[in-house]
Amino acid sequence: MKKALVLLAVFFAIVAVSGALADTTFVCGDVSGVWDSSGSPFCVVCDVRVPPGSTLVIGPGVDVIFMSEFGFTVDTNAVLKAIGNASDSIIFTSRDTTLRHDGIMLYSSADGCTLSYCRVENGGSGIRCSYSSPAIINNTISGNSGDEHYGGGIYCHNSNPTITGNIISGNSGTYNGGGIYCGGSNPTIRNNTISGNSVFGHGGGIYCEYSSNPIITNNTISGNSASLGGGIYCNNSNPTITGNIISGSSGTYIGGGIHCDNSNPTITNNTISGNSVFGDGGGIYCEYSSNPIITNNTISGNSASLGGGIHCHNSNPTITNNTISGNSADDNGGGIYCDYSSNIYMSNDIILGNTAGFSGGGIWFDGDSVLTIVNSTITENAATDSVGGGICLEDNSSLTLINTIVWNNTAPTGEDISVNYSFGDPCTVFAAFCDIDPAMCFVQFGSAIVWDTGNIDANPFFADTLFHLSDSSSCIDAGAESVYVSLWDTTIYAPLDDFEGGIRPFGSGWDIGADEYGADIVREHPREMPQTISITAYPNPFNSAVTISVGAIHELPLQIEIFDINGRIVYEMPVGEGLVPSRVSGDHKGRHHETAIWRPDGSIGSGVFLARIRGTNTAKKIIYMK
Repeated sequence: MKKALVLLAVFFAIVAVSGALADTTFVCGDVSGVWDSSGSPFCVVCDVRVPPGSTLVIGPGVDVIFMSEFGFTVDTNAVLKAIGNASDSIIFTSRDTTLRHDGIMLYSSADGCTLSYCRVENGGSGIRCSYSSPAIINNTISGNSGDEHYGGGIYCHNSNPTITGNIISGNSGTYNGGGIYCGGSNPTIRNNTISGNSVFGHGGGIYCEYSSNPIITNNTISGNSASLGGGIYCNNSNPTITGNIISGSSGTYIGGGIHCDNSNPTITNNTISGNSVFGDGGGIYCEYSSNPIITNNTISGNSASLGGGIHCHNSNPTITNNTISGNSADDNGGGIYCDYSSNIYMSNDIILGNTAGFSGGGIWFDGDSVLTIVNSTITENAATDSVGGGICLEDNSSLTLINTIVWNNTAPTGEDISVNYSFGDPCTVFAAFCDIDPAMCFVQFGSAIVWDTGNIDANPFFADTLFHLSDSSSCIDAGAESVYVSLWDTTIYAPLDDFEGGIRPFGSGWDIGADEYGADIVREHPREMPQTISITAYPNPFNSAVTISVGAIHELPLQIEIFDINGRIVYEMPVGEGLVPSRVSGDHKGRHHETAIWRPDGSIGSGVFLARIRGTNTAKKIIYMK
């Protein structure tokens, strides 16, 4: 009965359109050849298909109007080239928005499929790719709704399309991926505006699952919404998320900006701001053994119940060179919240001006979590109703502070640090070469702060609102290159650069805090010791094996040690036997080179490691992306 009614509606629509548009072309079934503006509009009166091995070219100025709920399929080894231009686009739309078309479906299509300067709108879905890798460039994809429940704007299944320069807005889905859905796919998503998309499930802007590893770079991802992961949701996937603006997105439960579930994304050089959730993780939420690398981001103005900026739940992120500022939590962890045995390494971070309605204005962590903070600045954070304006920890958690400033935070008790004793489980803080006022720290009976060597208690005298050190700061040259932490029998090393990439150390020693005073020179290459030994690594980052090359003036057997972020040696390998002499341009000395290859085994997870030549200060930071 429904089919009969649809056909009747199509019949009357054809009669109406035929009378109004003399040049109308009606299409149905298999199509190929060329559609140009002289035959426009092309009215789709049943499902159409570019059959296997065929090609359809659609030119500028063509309108493709679907008369009912019909689809457009590009079949096996077929080619679609729908190429408009900036002033005369191609339009794919529905005549009646209550009878939405089924979208453009590319199924095992041939290489070379392109949609460019098209408007794909008012569909049950926009563009669907299955085992296909089209170029989707400079289109507007809007107002579509994922009838298949996934990917309202673009759906990728085992596909690797190039998605560049598009406006993807106002699309929706029932389950996952309001804007873009990636399942077992590795698309390149670059220079798009992905805004105002929504989904009841996960990933309002972008959703990645089934080992998808998309490259998501230089996009504006804003105003999207979902239950989990308003901007981007990663499930068992390892996307590269670089250079994006991720803002104004919301989640009903967790992960306003980015949500990582058993995933290892690389999150670098983004602005993540103004995102919100009613639950946890306003900016970034990590859970279930996720190991994200979070580097060089600005994470600001996000809000949540727990973890306004970042929330880590049973995860092991590496958080370096970020500014985490102006975030808020209704309860705990205005800047960062960590729980359930999370293991976090932080360096060169500025944690600034975050607020918590209860405890841990800058950072809160509990539940057997371990946090290492090196060369960071934690200041002007506030816990408005309880303890730990800068940092608060409880429930058998431990904190190591090296070369770090914790200063001028506010709370009713424990303005800078609060070390709680809860549920019968004490907490421990180890501090060395830090600038912290002990009078601003609160330690409950049973817990402890171990004040090791090199700590000072002095106003750091910041020079500006970027928290550079002034020339009168006591933090200059007051840090250390490395510290042996006797409590946990490990050695922790200072980073080789400061938060802006300036070379450490500058002057007679390492500085305390995220800034290295006077270090205006930004390192473009790894630091070497050219007078005796050099070390390089390639590729870096790497995902299966890294080649480490050592150069030495003398023929010496050398040993490379690989350290994890906690200073533990995870691998050792000899180099130096059978060194081949070579010349280094410009120094006219016989320098010998040898290489060694490190292939991490299954017990080693993704993260930042240090390759160091035993008995020297020569080291190279390497990043393993499993």
